[in-house]
Amino acid sequence: MKKIWIICLALIWLLPQAAFAHSKLVETLPEKDSTSEVSPQEIRLSFNTKIEKISNFKLFDAKGNEIALGDTVVEGDTMSNRPAAPLSGGDYTVKWTIVGADGHAIEGQYGFSIASTVTTATPDPMAPPATDTEDTTEEPSATPEPSATPEPTATVDNGAASSPSPSPSTSPDNVDEDNDSSESGLSPLIAIGGIIVVAAVAAVLIRRRKP
Repeated sequence: MKKIWIICLALIWLLPQAAFAHSKLVETLPEKDSTSEVSPQEIRLSFNTKIEKISNFKLFDAKGNEIALGDTVVEGDTMSNRPAAPLSGGDYTVKWTIVGADGHAIEGQYGFSIASTVTTATPDPMAPPATDTEDTTEEPSATPEPSATPEPTATVDNGAASSPSPSPSTSPDNVDEDNDSSESGLSPLIAIGGIIVVAAVAAVLIRRRKP
């Protein structure tokens, strides 16, 4: 009878010890069911007992797609990892699997959210931006230029075109040619006249010399 009581007492003492040996999640980053304004740089899970190096966790978005992470680091009772890229707004779920101090594999999960960012830079389609109005006011002032008036070269060309060109008859070359032609026509007459005058003078002198 005493042996039965001893066995019962031993079981009563051992059962709580076995229950306490199981590892459980006690702290998370981001916190469970929390909403963050920015993407977390690190995801960290802490347990109440030491966990083995083979422990790991994965991250999923609201559609069940797995989010890329780096290498999980396990140190004592904590394991951590970093997202490969900043997380966008939405709901996320961390699914973890650990091997606790008692050698048993334990699985679990928790969730957190990231607030959607507000795009304040999006222009209102009903109100045109101020830059457009400034551009429309500046463009007319930039188009008219004083240099757009008719160029002086055009007036000079027109004047040159309108001025009468010298006719061939009034050119100096033509005048010289006329003078040359008139002089060439008179030179024979002058020569004949000179001969007649010389002949007349010679005849007069011959007559005076005769006795």
